Amino acid sequence: RLQGDWSSDVCSSDLRLSGPNGRADEAAVIGVGSNGKASNDVPKPPAFKDFVSVSIADDAGKGRFAQVMRSNGKAQSWNLVVESDQDGEGVLQWPGMSSLPKRVRLTITDMQTGVTSDLRSAAGIKVALRAGSVSRYRVSVATDVTRKLAVSYLHSEPGGRANGSYT
Repeated sequence: RLQGDWSSDVCSSDLRLSGPNGRADEAAVIGVGSNGKASNDVPKPPAFKDFVSVSIADDAGKGRFAQVMRSNGKAQSWNLVVESDQDGEGVLQWPGMSSLPKRVRLTITDMQTGVTSDLRSAAGIKVALRAGSVSRYRVSVATDVTRKLAVSYLHSEPGGRANGSYT
């Protein structure tokens, strides 16, 4: 679920991990805002038996958080940690990203393989869950306020007049 529009004062997005046996973790939120600072981060509660977990790691890679807000800026990133006490395949999802403005680019990078995916064009990625081990990902957001002019419709009329639209 996307809240805000990444250009407003506060914008956030939920991350969801589903795993084997119907387990799911929907308690990870990343976002940006004018008041985004570490004191607003929400710690992730410990996991219990039969769990899948997606959390946001602090920059040192030690703390685990359910919510991390960053201050507004052109580029930001969050380090995700995916873990489970079960082996199997999971799916990491980010609902609502297709509605992002075109000038916002959100990507997720698998830190083990280096493969990067665009969050706007994919609803999720498959993740291999291994009991007792973690998988690491990085979500990055960048905004481009200097988009090039794109002519999407142009019609010329006799006499040198034209009409159309541009963005």
